[in-house]
Order: sequence, then structure tokens, then C-alpha cells
Amino acid sequence: MCMNKRAILFLSCFLGVTGSLFAQELSIKFDEKGKAGYVDASGAIVVQCKYDAAFDFVNGLGRVMKGDKFGLVDKTGTEVVPVKWEELTYDAKHDLYRVKSGKKCGILDGKGKELLKAQYSYISEFNCYGKALLAIGGKPTPNQQQKGKSYLLGAKYGVLNADGTVAIEAKWKGFYEFTQVVVPNTVGTGIQLERRIYNMGDTLKSDCKYVGYDSKGWSTLNAGVLDEKGNIVIKPKMAQFVFLPHSGMARYYNYSKKTNFEVGYINLANQVKTKLVTNVNNYTVATDFMESVAAVAQNGVWNFVDKNMNKVHGGYKTLAKGTTCNMWCAWRADGVCEFFDTDGKPMLEGTNYTEVFFPRNNKGTDFEYISVKKDGMWGMIDKKNNVKIPFEYDKVNDSRYGWVPVKKNGKWGMHTLDEQEIVPTEYEDITSVVVPNAKALYVKKSDKLWYVFNTEQKKEVTKGYRAGGGFVEGMAWVRPDNMKITDNSVYRALDNGKSVNTENFGIVIDDEGNELVSVPIPTYRIDFVRNEIKKHGKRPLTKSETKNLLLYLSIRNRHYPMDSKIDESNWDF
Repeated sequence: MCMNKRAILFLSCFLGVTGSLFAQELSIKFDEKGKAGYVDASGAIVVQCKYDAAFDFVNGLGRVMKGDKFGLVDKTGTEVVPVKWEELTYDAKHDLYRVKSGKKCGILDGKGKELLKAQYSYISEFNCYGKALLAIGGKPTPNQQQKGKSYLLGAKYGVLNADGTVAIEAKWKGFYEFTQVVVPNTVGTGIQLERRIYNMGDTLKSDCKYVGYDSKGWSTLNAGVLDEKGNIVIKPKMAQFVFLPHSGMARYYNYSKKTNFEVGYINLANQVKTKLVTNVNNYTVATDFMESVAAVAQNGVWNFVDKNMNKVHGGYKTLAKGTTCNMWCAWRADGVCEFFDTDGKPMLEGTNYTEVFFPRNNKGTDFEYISVKKDGMWGMIDKKNNVKIPFEYDKVNDSRYGWVPVKKNGKWGMHTLDEQEIVPTEYEDITSVVVPNAKALYVKKSDKLWYVFNTEQKKEVTKGYRAGGGFVEGMAWVRPDNMKITDNSVYRALDNGKSVNTENFGIVIDDEGNELVSVPIPTYRIDFVRNEIKKHGKRPLTKSETKNLLLYLSIRNRHYPMDSKIDESNWDF
């Protein structure tokens, strides 16, 4: 069927409010001329129908449109933000509006008050750390390596905080984040600066506690480092390659044209560089500092050093570090572990453990417990060497909220720190929990599918799934075996406008196995979907509610060209 301009306008406004699922106090009304305003519950006009489009009220303000400009009105009809912005986007998490007029962007607070003057050429969305990318100047330029993308050639970049304050002034052509993960040694990983072209639409990846900078923007080589307030902590050209600083120290590498290269540390407090010169015949590997000590290996022998590069302990064949529990483990030549705290002081002296599994969860008291192996069997101890789980298992993983996956006679189960059985040891695999006192987790059976095990009912409560996410607030996404998805404009939009990939989708169930959303939804939007289900009392959504949900999730990437037809499968939405 063909659609005219008025139908398209009505449809776009309808999709913007998404029906009853997201209803607010005031409702949108169109008069006989197609102009939009708002009415109250009794049908009385509150905001006159004089706008080309209107959208849901959010925190007492409604977004309205005249021509191609947006503004905000309150519930009396007063325009608290004039209709002058070409873009006006609400960030519900941070209660801010990003605005744009012409080529200039700014920030308003949730009441429409200006926080950041519209003088920037680009302001990204805030990332999960509450940081946004700022840009001044630059010429929009197609990205030849990414079709359909463009960036600001010659722009200067900085960082914006979620409260609307500028963290780092936008004055650096060379702006780099510590997001390049590398594995230069056998102890953990290192994170280096990454050269990245920021396309329009991109946001930051890191917490920006430290970032790299220079005046050109061509390469991270020889870049300097700024702290989260924009202070210079490492000047450019102090080192060719710098790792993310830890405990006030930054590890670096310099390479020469010859076989020699230099490894060392820069003290951020005084920018003093301490180097260790080596070559291919005297190979040096260094770790990041963890509080007062770091580890350095030469010729395969590991030593602990302090911030003045004085040797604290040494002579080990390999190391491991527990970041959450603030411990080091060093293996002697005879295969026995020695333990140290982050100041290099010995711990668990006199023990004869041969393997260790450090905790990964820093919530609660989990970081106090360490899985260790002795005489061929695994158990769990605390930092004072008190046994929490006896040494009678094939494997003991780390504790998550006091629950520990254990393996015995080749089968996995789940026990508590006081040895209460949560899940019997009879499964091929088991997942760790992601919340305290989890009512449900996944167990894997011989058919290679994952089943939901209800820890209160002490049994499996679902059929098998190919994959699933962790249960949060009693809900999780799961991917049914042989799940199929209709390839239409809604699902393509849900998959960021691309052809539909089933690996990006799943349905939503509760911890008793009930299907709450029985049609596929994008798994990366599970947090939003979970919140919408909560608004409906954690019950299964109706067919109409599910459609509205899919429409809302796909609205950003879904479009209907005015000069084409919409097929029946798309119009059905």
C-alpha cells in the first residue's frame, strides 16, 4: 500500500509515543488541520494544537516540533525551551538534553536550563562511565574505511562529565583512549593507547581516568598522557608506547632500529623515568604496579621491585596476580607457590599449594577467599589459611556472593562457603551467579544445551537453550535452539539496520522458566526490556505490548521512505 506525507507524519508521531506501553499524564492530540498539542485525562486541551509534531512528556516537559525545529513545553503550554533546535535528544539516565543548531551542539539540564553553551561541533552520547566526547571545529569528512560513516577532520577533542561540566577541554587534535588490550607478558594484560577515528555517532569507550594526547593526531607513538581533569602527567615524547597507569606509575616500552629496546616506568608524581635496557638475548618483561610493587622478568626469572626499582623478592619462574584480592602468587622452581600482598609482604607462609585461582568478584567478601590446589586436589581457603571448602574436588572456581562452582568425579555442581549444596554435582558445566542469593542459574547437560536450574525448587525448570544471559532481578534472556527471526524492517532496525543475525537475539524468561517476552529481542537491550517488564508486574507481555516494545526499540534505525511502498509484514507492526 502507498502512504502519503500526512500518513507518514502521523505514523512517525505514533511510533514516537509507542502507544499505551509508555503512556504519560498528558496525551497527544491532533486537530482537524493535523496540528499537535496535548490534552489531559478529561480531554481538555492543555497545550494548544499548533505544532507539527509532539512527543511524550518526560519529567514534566514535552518535546514539540515546528518545521524542522524542536523545543520543550511544560504542562501549562509555556515554551521553556524555544523551538529553535534542529536536534533535541533526551538522556533519561543522566536527565540531560543534547541540543544542536546548525553546526553547534550544547547541553541542557532536565528542566531545559543551559549547562553547556552550544559552541561544540560534536557531543556524543554518554558512555557507561558517564563520559561523553566533545569536539570543537573540524570539517565533516567521509570515512573511507567505514562506508556510510563520517568524522570531523581537524577537530579538537575533549571529555564531558555526566553533570554537564567539562572534564578535559576540547583542545587536542590527538586524543586517544587506553582501550588497546595487549598481552606483553604472562601476568595479566596491559592496556595501551589506541588510535581511533571518532565517527559522528561514536562515543567514548573508557572511563577516561587517563587519556593520551598530542597536537597532531596521527599516531599514539610518543603521545603524552592527561589525567581525568586534563592535567599533564606524562609529556609527549617521554616514551614511544605507554600503558595505562596504575598506582601512580606508568609502564612504557621504547624500540630502537637495532635489536635493543627499553622497558621501564614513569612516576606520574614527578615524571621521573626509570629504565631497564635490554636486548633480544637479555629479554625483559614488566608488569603494571599494584600498589607498592611490580614484577620484572629477565632471562625468564621474575623479581618483585618497588617504585625505586629496588628488588624486594626474586628468583621465581612465573607469577599470577589477584587484582580483586590484592595478592601476588609466585611459583618457585620446585612448583610451590609463595604469596605476597601489594606491598610485597609475605602471606600464607609455610603452605605447599601448587595452583591458585584468584577471586574475580570484588563485591561482598568474595575477594577474601582463594581457590588453591594441594596434593592433587582443590579446595578453598581465606587469607589466613583457614579452610572453607575441603581439598576433595577436581576443581574449585572462585566464589560469587558466597556460592562456589565445584567439580567432583568429572561433574559440576554449586556449594556455599559453608559446604551447603545448592546444585548437585551431576552436570557437564555450570555458570557462576551474577547476583546474591540467585534464584536461578544455568546448568549444562550431555546434550550440550543449557537448562535453568531453580535453586529454591532444587530442579531444572525449563527446556534446553543454546545460550543465555545472567539472571538479574529474576529475569534473563535466553536463545532457544533453532530460533528463527522474520527478516523485516523492524528486526533489521533492531540489529542496527543490518541483516538479521540470530546470535544477537533472544527471548526473555523469569527464574521459574516462564516466557515474559516470547518473541526475539536484541540481547544488548535486555536492561531496558527488563525495566519495561517490571512496569507490568513481571508478567508476560501481551501481543500488543510486545509490538509496542519492538517498535520503541527499533525506532532509531527504522525508517519508511516516502516514495516507496510498505509490505504487509512491515505494516503489520
